[in-house]
Amino acid sequence: MENFDNLFEKILHDTEKIEENIYQLGIEAVIESPDISTKESILNKLLILFPSRFELYYFMGYIFRDTDMYKSMMWYHICLNMKHHNVECVLELMKILFDHNYLHFIYYLNQQYDNILFKLQDDRISILLSAMYIKEGKINLAEPILMQLLEKADENPVLNELMTHTIYINSSFLFGKLTNIEVAIKYIYKILLTFSPETTKDNEYVRIAFENYSLLCDYVYTDPVVRFEHCKKLNHFYPNIKLFPNFLALQCRDTSLRKIKIGYVSNAFKDHAVSNFILPILDNHDTEKYDIFLFTHHVYKHDKFPVFNINKKSADVCAKLIYDLGIHILIDIDGHTSKNRLDIFSKNPAPIQITYLGFPNSTALDFIQYRITDSISDHPDSIQIYSENRLYMPRCFLLYKTAESLIFSSAQNLFPEKNHIILGSLNKEPKNSKNVLQIWKQILQLTTNTKLLIKISSVDNVENRIKFYKDALEVKEDRLIIVEFCSNEEYMNLFYKIDILLDTFPYSGTTTTCHALHASTPVVTLYHKDYHAHNVSSSLLINSGFPELVSYSKNEYIETVIDLCSQPEKLAEYKTSIRQGFLELMEPKQFMKEYEDILSTLYHNYGEP
Repeated sequence: MENFDNLFEKILHDTEKIEENIYQLGIEAVIESPDISTKESILNKLLILFPSRFELYYFMGYIFRDTDMYKSMMWYHICLNMKHHNVECVLELMKILFDHNYLHFIYYLNQQYDNILFKLQDDRISILLSAMYIKEGKINLAEPILMQLLEKADENPVLNELMTHTIYINSSFLFGKLTNIEVAIKYIYKILLTFSPETTKDNEYVRIAFENYSLLCDYVYTDPVVRFEHCKKLNHFYPNIKLFPNFLALQCRDTSLRKIKIGYVSNAFKDHAVSNFILPILDNHDTEKYDIFLFTHHVYKHDKFPVFNINKKSADVCAKLIYDLGIHILIDIDGHTSKNRLDIFSKNPAPIQITYLGFPNSTALDFIQYRITDSISDHPDSIQIYSENRLYMPRCFLLYKTAESLIFSSAQNLFPEKNHIILGSLNKEPKNSKNVLQIWKQILQLTTNTKLLIKISSVDNVENRIKFYKDALEVKEDRLIIVEFCSNEEYMNLFYKIDILLDTFPYSGTTTTCHALHASTPVVTLYHKDYHAHNVSSSLLINSGFPELVSYSKNEYIETVIDLCSQPEKLAEYKTSIRQGFLELMEPKQFMKEYEDILSTLYHNYGEP
């Protein structure tokens, strides 16, 4: 760095001495420099001397990609203006825009730069395009791209492992949206088979594959032992290293401490289904007894509690922050879902570590000690395997308040079409399993006054999905109402268009069931004691005072729906009573007492045998 600065100063005094070797010296100094400010300083000086070297603008964008998104985008933009067909620059800019959900700006850039995304003919850009189309529900655009990529991944050894894994993950997402879960799992398994403790420790895509496998298993009936053993392998990616002496444990026995410090770690405090459950908890914590701290990726502010942005920060840095704050109880909200920070928990920065809400299964991780649930969702005699100790709430383990700024209509919607009752499927489309479709087919065959409304996951694949459901349910098209991928507001309004929500299995609704009950719409569900994901709707219904809507066999599920369809007066009664029962369950005062009692007991009993 010193040699570079000295040479730079000499050149400023005598421009005839500009030498090419200062460029190489500067680039080497950028690579070797440990901090961004020094890198920026060197690159600024190089730009003074070499303003036409487009790659310097790319390097500027690259050094800020994890710390200053807008500055990074600015520099990448300048680079593209100088050299339109710089593949690496296009890729990096697309990644930023994709990760922050600025998808429309990707289309804008493509137009500005003369259809560059398709002219470059680069497999890495094709992979990103397929992911973008899947995210937008544009299945007809994503599918042909992925089919070509899959052919290359299966037959072309030139593709590197990282690209191949990404193609398989995207394909899994695609087939999941098409409700073909078995094929989705097949592509994830292709990655799992490459697992080796010696070679995949730092391979992020293998870790993501294990996490996706665990999620996909909720959509089909899976052997709990096989699933758990696969999840256990995730410990390999999170070395369980205690960075700090655990003297905080001693504080947990110190009854003179005025407040218990609780930290929540999540990617989902806003704009996520889990927001409907974590925000009411945060809003109702007893601040006389608890100090609350929030740790998240997003720019987020809370009215009462400090928020720490942990985006792109290492697990060691985040763990030290949590430890230095003196957090006694650290609660993970994400589990093995996207952008989780379980790596922080692997450092054991808090004496008590809990998983809650966002993931319907065991994490199978050695460093998560507890899981909050209830005895209906997680039957004590379930064969499902947990590495965590289960903490049972006395009633339902959820506290719900809609995060949508939408007031549900109180208007009756019993027969929106003359002589027809509208059955609704509003869960994520991958939950419409073969088992579910078989039952729904029988219901439609045994009723003549029903239509089935199905929300699908795509916006450009409607005709194909209509044909899929016509064939699977063996009904005419006029018995189906297909609603394509839509905005949150449009989605919430769908609850007024249905009379009965048909729950899915083996993966039941959670947020969707709460939305329905809040909208005075009865839900019919199927219970299975051995699968937590199967039973959340059951817990909500039973604890709201409507156990008769919970079925314990497929025949009982069918009979319950048919009974409601044949008795409009009974259906009307639910329309006036079910919301009230649900709101009583979701009254925060009692829930928070039960929830905070569990946390306080853990705190005061910490370290006891």
